[in-house]
Amino acid sequence: MRGERHSQRRRQRGILERMAEEQDSLLLRGMLMAWHGEAEALRRTRELESADTGFKDELRRYRERHEDAVRRTIGAMGNEQAAVFRSSVFSAWRDIVVGAV
Repeated sequence: MRGERHSQRRRQRGILERMAEEQDSLLLRGMLMAWHGEAEALRRTRELESADTGFKDELRRYRERHEDAVRRTIGAMGNEQAAVFRSSVFSAWRDIVVGAV
C-alpha cells in the first residue's frame, strides 16, 4: 500500500510537471505572438508615417509649382497691360500731334 501511494504520487508529480511545462510553452508562445503583433503594428505605423511624409513633401512641391505658375501668369498679364497702356498713350499722343498740325 505504501509503495502504491508512492508510485501514485510520482505519477501525479509527473503529470503536474508536464502540465507546468505545457503552461510554460503556452506562455512563451503567447508572448512571442504578442511581440510579433506589436512589431508588425510598429512596422505598419512607420510605413504610414513615411508615406505621410512623402505626401506632405509632394503637396509642398505642388503648391510651390502652382504659386510659381500664378506669379508668371500675373507677371505676363502685367506686361500685356503695360504694353496696351503704352500703345494707348502713344496712339492718343499721335492723334493729338497729328490733330494739332
